[in-house]
Amino acid sequence: MNTVIGKEKLMEIIQENRDKHRSVFLEAIDGYRLEAIKRLERMIEKIKKGKTIDQYLRLPVPTDNTNDYDRVLKMMELDTRDEINLNEEEFAQYVLDDWSWKREWIATASNYTSNAL
Repeated sequence: MNTVIGKEKLMEIIQENRDKHRSVFLEAIDGYRLEAIKRLERMIEKIKKGKTIDQYLRLPVPTDNTNDYDRVLKMMELDTRDEINLNEEEFAQYVLDDWSWKREWIATASNYTSNAL
């Protein structure tokens, strides 16, 4: 099934989704950095005390998919039509903000922020 949506409204929705994604990413990456520093400082203290350590942090790194939104927004900006025809997959991504990477992204970001949706 396909649906037709006004280009301006679609761009507005994608921009909102992009801004939300970027905000959560920035918060998550800050949380990641704080957690990494905390763990590294604990490792350093153990080493100073002469203990051996496991030198792997094993922290999932938040990813920034803002470029996916930016690419679609640029495509919309350059499109000459007033209405855009979306298939189900495009509707899920652009309107519902349900990308193929979304579940894994939420799982990783939620390690560092409660705002991961």
